Amino acid sequence: MIQSGEIADGYRLPSERALAEAPNISCTTVRRCYDELRAQNRISTHGVSG
Repeated sequence: MIQSGEIADGYRLPSERALAEAPNISCTTVRRCYDELRAQNRISTHGVSG
């Protein structure tokens, strides 16, 4: 969705904890995905503010 432009610049993604509450998604998986997106400079995080 990021790559295709469906998610615009500045869009606030759900927190890792919120995504991990979804059925069948582990906290570790969510964390790894967000870490990978950060490593690719696709997302940036600003502490507790997102």
